[in-house]
Amino acid sequence: MQVIYEWLIWSVDKVWPLPIIIYFLYVFAHFIRLMILRGLGVRKAYRYELSRIFNPLWWIIPTVLNFIIVLIAMLSLEEFVSSYVGKHGIQTEAFIVNRESSSILVNYEDTLRITLSYKTHDKEDVTVSYLTSSNPYYPPTDFSSEPKKGEVVNIKYLRHRPTTFVILKDENSSISD
Repeated sequence: MQVIYEWLIWSVDKVWPLPIIIYFLYVFAHFIRLMILRGLGVRKAYRYELSRIFNPLWWIIPTVLNFIIVLIAMLSLEEFVSSYVGKHGIQTEAFIVNRESSSILVNYEDTLRITLSYKTHDKEDVTVSYLTSSNPYYPPTDFSSEPKKGEVVNIKYLRHRPTTFVILKDENSSISD
């Protein structure tokens, strides 16, 4: 089960493998279909079907599928990962090192890049940044304020991947709804 969680977290961090895997599966399914046609003795259709892979219209189906699957995966897996880290992560305190404006606009609003630093259970120093648009808070809610530079916040991180973390929201924190 741990391997599945690690794979899901990896796929959320790196979106590009999903479309590549889908394209390969699409081409693989096409060649399997061609092998079945060839096994049935349909030679005329075999040559025509083999050349279809070079037609740009043939690629519309996997491209549309990729767009839909990546969109759904990013929306659902991000919340899944933050819930998993919030429930099973290791709790520690993190110090907000930097809070600066990034050049990314989300809904016509400037996005902040917040850098925080913390020590893992192995005494390893970790410094990681996140964009305020990613909303790495647990439990997930609509959120109005971000931590300020110099604040100490409670976080949970994964033992096998210390750069994957969520900021815990508690009643004592200055981070509130």
